[in-house]
Amino acid sequence: MSTPSEGTLTPPAIGEGMDVTAREGRLFGKVALVTGAAGNLGGHIVRHYLREGATVVLTGRERGRVEAARLEAIQATGVADDRATVVTLDGADPASVRAAFADAMAAHGRIDVVVN
Repeated sequence: MSTPSEGTLTPPAIGEGMDVTAREGRLFGKVALVTGAAGNLGGHIVRHYLREGATVVLTGRERGRVEAARLEAIQATGVADDRATVVTLDGADPASVRAAFADAMAAHGRIDVVVN
């Protein structure tokens, strides 16, 4: 925590001073599915959840773009490769949503958190 001149405490920025290896994190053992994971906000959420110990399923319409986001998130957080997986999902297509959730369940056995 930093101490501004007024004497009030402010929390560190997300990711600042976080040692993933030193603690399990609030989401340790959870499986989170994040839609739009290749976007700016989705990518930020993915990295934060990985730092907090979650296994993250990144989703989006374009597999190549989501795969690139996955690799960037792994590199940025230093987590093990198996902590982030990719499933193609088009939220406008109910069959695609059902298939994506079935794939995520098959890969991880459950989904604890959905960020849509």
